[in-house]
Amino acid sequence: MKVLITGGGGFLGRHIVERLLDEGHEVAVMNRRDYPDLRALGVEVIQGDITRAEDARAAVEGRDAVIHTAAMVGTWGRDEDFERINVGGTREMLVASRDAGVTRFVLTSSPSAVFDGVDMVNAPQDYPYPASFPNAYGRTKAESERLALSFNDPAGLRVVALRPQLMWGAGDPHLLPLLTEKTRRGALKVVGDGKCMVDLTYIDNAAQAHLDALTALDKDADDPTFPGGKAYFISNDEPVELWTWIGRMLDQAGEPGPKGKVPKAVAWAAAWVVESAWRALGLTSEPPLLTYVVLKMSTHQWYDMGPARRDLGYNPTVSMEEGLRRVGEAIKREERSR
Repeated sequence: MKVLITGGGGFLGRHIVERLLDEGHEVAVMNRRDYPDLRALGVEVIQGDITRAEDARAAVEGRDAVIHTAAMVGTWGRDEDFERINVGGTREMLVASRDAGVTRFVLTSSPSAVFDGVDMVNAPQDYPYPASFPNAYGRTKAESERLALSFNDPAGLRVVALRPQLMWGAGDPHLLPLLTEKTRRGALKVVGDGKCMVDLTYIDNAAQAHLDALTALDKDADDPTFPGGKAYFISNDEPVELWTWIGRMLDQAGEPGPKGKVPKAVAWAAAWVVESAWRALGLTSEPPLLTYVVLKMSTHQWYDMGPARRDLGYNPTVSMEEGLRRVGEAIKREERSR
């Protein structure tokens, strides 16, 4: 199969590339910059912008499937940038894929597409989109997801969306470095009572879910488990107490855990004041405290994995415990190489 991965140079994208190569597929990636290391693996590297129609058309030409992981990810930024990249970029890739005769399209979405700060306990697949969102990231991921699913055509471009929750793992360039930086500054404190239960997704499991989705899109459209036009939560299916898990992650890195607690209401109010000040002053840097982060770190967020297991054949193979062990081993290897 000839597969294009947008954002193939990223954390998730690279893991998907490796899995596809292992299975013998012909792989291309589309990114804004070059990746010589991927070229060395036999991957076609296409430099382009997903928001440019001509770049999208050139990248999808001759492909059987597209896995669209590229997005603007973050807790702060200009609304118009989130809109241009997450919604506009997704639209360009969908239109180009449909017009080029691509038959399968997997969108990397996010649970943020349905998150409004309320506890989500064993949330079902059809959990409704909220009326409002805590930030532009969640709002535009919801818009891009709805847009993508509207393009689903069993006789043409078959589309499915995946919502991997908090991806982490060995080599993680985002979550662990952020936690490490905050704890070193003494700025990492438990928000709320510290008892919120959350799902997370080890990166290998998230990558495998995308390959599972590609395969599942081959099903007969009359099959009740056909995933076309649907969105699926993806996780390790092992909800953990978030702050206990954060402490264990930091311990693997040889870093101290959170120091002290802040009541949720106090943290949210403080974050609201800080955000308001940033907006009033026209500052573009990310504020040190955000209402979205407060909500994410203090609410239950775990999901029903039944639909993904049933329809996609998804079966997470790297457990939370094994993931922690792998992270610890990766940190040790890095330290020895210095």
